Amino acid sequence: MRSISRLAAFVAGIIATILFILINQIIEIADEWPAFQAQIIELTQDIQHWISRNYGVSSRTQIEYLSNNLNKTFDFGSIIIERVLGGITRYSILVLFSFLYIVFILIYRRHLIRFVFYIFHEREHKHVLSVIYNTQNMVKQYLTGLFLQMLIVTTITFIALSILGIKYSFVLALITGILNIIPYVGITVSVII
Repeated sequence: MRSISRLAAFVAGIIATILFILINQIIEIADEWPAFQAQIIELTQDIQHWISRNYGVSSRTQIEYLSNNLNKTFDFGSIIIERVLGGITRYSILVLFSFLYIVFILIYRRHLIRFVFYIFHEREHKHVLSVIYNTQNMVKQYLTGLFLQMLIVTTITFIALSILGIKYSFVLALITGILNIIPYVGITVSVII
């Protein structure tokens, strides 16, 4: 019992340390937000100057063109936002119901196992029980492997980003580890970020 409480304290300490580092880096990101905005404004001005220099279109003409097409952009943008919000809503409902199904399956798993036993004849109960235990074992092994993969990717990414001297390496490594759960797409999105 004492070893379990030590293990729980150790795990709680690790989680607290991770949360502390994560919160500190998020605060640093928030503090640098004005600098990020200044970089975006500078980038926009550089693009305007480049267009003016290479294509002979003055900054005033560029702004007039953008102003004239702004209404069209807003109309098109509202359609895109509507579709995106609809997709997010559908996805959120799917996630919510999936979570609820998982919770109810976990709460009533003994009833489900009993139901499965009632479906099969009594002579098959040993085989059914074996299948259930094997399935539970495979799911546990899969989730353990997924967590280990996430931990390894997060650690390696954190080390690599720290060696390269990139700011907010812990936050970026954590995002990479979490997104790595999604095959192909997750790692691509984390590289883009």
